[in-house]
Amino acid sequence: MQFSSIFALSTLALGVFSAPVVEKRQSSAAASALDSLFSQITTYTGSINSTAAGINSASTAADNSTAQSTFASDISSITDAINSAIPTIQALPSESGSTDSTNAVAASYAQIFEEINGALNNIDATGLESLLTKRQTIIITPLTTSLSQLITALQSVVDNLLAVVKELLDGILTGINNALLGITL
Repeated sequence: MQFSSIFALSTLALGVFSAPVVEKRQSSAAASALDSLFSQITTYTGSINSTAAGINSASTAADNSTAQSTFASDISSITDAINSAIPTIQALPSESGSTDSTNAVAASYAQIFEEINGALNNIDATGLESLLTKRQTIIITPLTTSLSQLITALQSVVDNLLAVVKELLDGILTGINNALLGITL
């Protein structure tokens, strides 16, 4: 089973949704907070991507062990960054009534989700995903839980966010369905 399928299943199970990025976003406090979080996350995903690029069939056991430690540390740091942003987002005033604000927040959240998913897929490409699947409750479950809590915090700030994300998600479900068809049990 591929790691990306595991991640997709666990995020869907927790009710975490993504949406396509909107090209032009209007400013909103929640979207700005998410953009700041995205900047923090890219530091860690950059490390993951750089480490993953250095792993290949010629990598030694020591290289692989170091890479696995880096992956675990960076994923934990991403989780910590998300958890640190949640109280800030919860303290924001409501942005009710603005479709542009809702779309901007959905796009910012999707950008974060896609960045994390891309880094996790790069880990999968190294063949070292066994670290993550074996330690899912230690590494991945907290990450998916924090993403779920983030969208819950956003829902309390931006009215109808889940409805907009659901509407945008409908097109993505077909792709997930196709990925799930390839899973052998």
